[in-house]
Amino acid sequence: MDRTERRLVAILSADVSGYSRLMAEDEDATVRTLTAYRDQIGALVREYRGRVADFPGDNFLAEFPTALGAVQCAIEIQRVLGARNAGLPADRQMKFRMGAHLGDIRVEQDRIYGDGVNVAARLESLAAPGGLCISGAVHEQVHGKLQQACRDLGEQSLKNIARPVRVYRVLVAATDALEVGGSSGPAQSRESDPIRSLAVLPFANLSGAPEHESFADGMTEALINDLAKIRSLRIVSRTSISQYKGVREPLRKLRANCGWME
Repeated sequence: MDRTERRLVAILSADVSGYSRLMAEDEDATVRTLTAYRDQIGALVREYRGRVADFPGDNFLAEFPTALGAVQCAIEIQRVLGARNAGLPADRQMKFRMGAHLGDIRVEQDRIYGDGVNVAARLESLAAPGGLCISGAVHEQVHGKLQQACRDLGEQSLKNIARPVRVYRVLVAATDALEVGGSSGPAQSRESDPIRSLAVLPFANLSGAPEHESFADGMTEALINDLAKIRSLRIVSRTSISQYKGVREPLRKLRANCGWME
């Protein structure tokens, strides 16, 4: 009996950046982290009505009934794993690169194959650690439906793909869109988007008095709210940037999370 079927789906492909180095430096710790992250990823994929089709080693492949679901899931995975990475030393953080494409696939015994899968994998290779790249086909479906901005990278020639593919970079995290300019306060976007993105790092309570903690939080929130009134600015939510509260050398963490060099 032929169990082969074909269907049009949104494909999310991902792998761990620097996995070989992580394994070489501490195999046990890397396996423990990957196992924990694997469980988290699987739960989020199911939450967004997707299915993990394969998860060999540091790679995973998932399919979704809609492009919006795939992109929203990818963004949430990066957000959740980014928060978990913040609790690890910079050299032990496990960051996934992700690519999403809308295309036709071949399904055999729950495994998926085809040109759509290959395109998603090539898009993944263009993404930064902790980042997400999507095809033009996906962008058409999600445009105007995301809080996150997308940067048009133009048509790209992808390895072993016959035709160029329009690629967009989704500004997943606050740090994707920022040119960091100080230890706290707003930082200006370094992207070429007409709408600039800014983030306000959590203000620190330098007095040491616990009762002043809420005042520092209030100042952060007030500044975010005031900046949000400027239509030409896209303000990163306090929730997205709160993972850096109390972090020693937050700018170093920001650069590390983006893969920036000192």
